[in-house]
Amino acid sequence: MVVIDGLKKIDVFIIGATLVNLVQSFFTPIIQDEAYYWMFSNHLDWGYFDHPPIVAFLIKLGYFISPNTLGIRLLTVLFNAVLIKTIWLLIPNENKSHKYTELIFFGILFSIPLFTVFSFISTPDVGLLLFSSLYLVAFLRLESKENFRTILLVAISAALLIYSKYHGGVIIVLSILFKPHLLKTRGIYIAGLLSLVFVFPHFYWQYQNDFITFDYHLFQRTDGGFKFKNVLNYTLGTVGILNPALFILLVIQLIKKKTKLSEENLFFKRLFISILLFFFMYSFRGKIEAHWVAIAITPMVILLHAFIVNSKKRIKNLKYIGGVTITLILVARIAITLPLPIKSEFHSEKKAFYTAISKLAKGRIVMYANSYQRASKHTYYTGETSFSINNIYYRKNQYDLWNYGDSLHNKKVLFIGRFPDKFFKKQQIHTGENILVKEIDNFPLFGKIKVKILTPISEISNKEKKTVEISIHNPYSHDINLQRKDLPYAMYVFYEVLGKKDTFINFRLKTKNIPRLDAKSTIQLTLDCVKHQVPKGKYRVFVGMRAGYLVPQRLSDKIPITIN
Repeated sequence: MVVIDGLKKIDVFIIGATLVNLVQSFFTPIIQDEAYYWMFSNHLDWGYFDHPPIVAFLIKLGYFISPNTLGIRLLTVLFNAVLIKTIWLLIPNENKSHKYTELIFFGILFSIPLFTVFSFISTPDVGLLLFSSLYLVAFLRLESKENFRTILLVAISAALLIYSKYHGGVIIVLSILFKPHLLKTRGIYIAGLLSLVFVFPHFYWQYQNDFITFDYHLFQRTDGGFKFKNVLNYTLGTVGILNPALFILLVIQLIKKKTKLSEENLFFKRLFISILLFFFMYSFRGKIEAHWVAIAITPMVILLHAFIVNSKKRIKNLKYIGGVTITLILVARIAITLPLPIKSEFHSEKKAFYTAISKLAKGRIVMYANSYQRASKHTYYTGETSFSINNIYYRKNQYDLWNYGDSLHNKKVLFIGRFPDKFFKKQQIHTGENILVKEIDNFPLFGKIKVKILTPISEISNKEKKTVEISIHNPYSHDINLQRKDLPYAMYVFYEVLGKKDTFINFRLKTKNIPRLDAKSTIQLTLDCVKHQVPKGKYRVFVGMRAGYLVPQRLSDKIPITIN
C-alpha cells in the first residue's frame, strides 16, 4: 500500500474529497427535503411519519455546531468519508495490490451520480449507505470471529440501519439468505436479539402512532395496481443514477460465463442482483423512487473494482467513462452553487422568495396548501411558524402529526395555493414571482380529527342496504363547531377509483344533529353506504371533511372495497 507522508494514499483521497464536499455544502442552497428533515431536527423524536429518526439527529448535531447549510450537511459529509473507507475495507486484499488500485476505486465511486448526491446532500439514504456497509463488514467478519465485539457491531449496525431507513431490512434479510450457515451459530441470534432491543424505542413510537409509517409505505403510497410506466421508470431511473456506462459494463461481466469471482465477491454479486430484482418486483405494485437502490452502490463498486483492476482494457474503459462522467458531475456541482436563471430545485424559491411572502403576510401565519416542502423552507429562511394543509389530493406527512392545532386554530392566515383555484388570487411578490394567495380570518384547523371505520367492509352490493359504523375523535384541546357560519363544515364519504389518481365519487354525510365535536371527545355515527349509487368497480373508501370553499381533508385511512 502506497504511503504519502505517513498517510495511505486512500486516506489522502478521502481527505481531499471531504474538503471538496465541505465547501460544496456551505455554498449550495438547501433543497426542499433537507428543509423538511431540518424541521424533523427541531422536533426530535423516535420516529416520523415518513422515516425513522437518524437523519433528524444528524442534522441536529451538525446544525448545533454550525447553524447554516454547512451544519445541515456536516455529518453527511463526515459519514461519506467513513463510508468510502468502509467500502474500501470490503474490497478483497488481492485486488488492492495494483499500482493504481486507489485511483480505480475513486474513479468508480465518483462516476456514480447517486453516490455524489449523497456525499453532501442530507437525506435518510446517507445513514442507509454508511450503516449498510458497516453492517456488511461486521456480518462477514462474524464468519471467522464469533466474539462479543463482532456480535455487538453486527447488532448496532443493523439497528442503525433500520433507524436510517427501512430499506436496510432488505440488506439484512439478503445477507442471511446468502450466508445460511451462520444460522447454525449462536452469534447471529444474539446479534438479532440485541438489535431488536436497540430499535425498540422506534417500534414503540410506531405503536403509539398506529404504525403510521409502515401503513404509509406499504399501503397508502401505492395505487394498488400494475402500471407499466412504474416498471419502466424504475428500470430507466436505476440505470441512470448508477451510471448507464458503468451499469452496462458490470452487467456484461456478470453474464460472461468465463468470469471468475472469489467467494467474497460471489456474495456481493448475489447481493447486487437481488437488490435490483427486489425493487423491480416491487415496481409491479407501485411507484419506485430511483434513489431506493442506493444500497446497491456498495456491492456495485466492489464488483466493478474486481473486474476492472486486473484488466488493461477495462481500465481504459474506466478512464473514458470516469473522465466524461466526473467532468459532467463537477460542472453540475459548480452550477448548483451559482445564481443561474434556471428552474432547478437549487435555484428557485430561496431566502428572498420566503422573505417576500413573510412581508406580504403582514403578521398573518403563512399556510401552504399541499406543500410540506414550502412550509419547511419558509420556517428555515424566516424563523417563523408555518404550516402545510394537506387535502385529499395530497399525501399526509409529518405536519399531520405535529401538535400545532391549538395554537393555529382560528388565527389570521395567509393561505398560499399550489394549483389555480377560483378562490385564490394571483399575487406578485417583491422577487417578481407570482403566487396564489387567499387571506382568511379564523382559519379552521381540523386535519388531526381521526375517523375510524369500525364495521369491516370489503364488498358492498348496490342492491342491498349496508350500514357502517364510524367513530370520530377530536384530539384537539378546543371544541370544533360543525355549524359555524363563515366556513361551514361538511363531512363526506369518498370513493377513490382504484388506479385513477385524484378521481373520486363522494356523498355528503348529515351532521345537522351534531352541533360540535367536544375537545378530546369521541362520537359514533351510522352511515348508509348505498344511499348514493356507486358504479361497480374497485375503490378505496375514506371519510373527509371540508370547511366552506376549502378543499376537503382526509380524516380516515383508505380502505379497499369492491362495489358490485
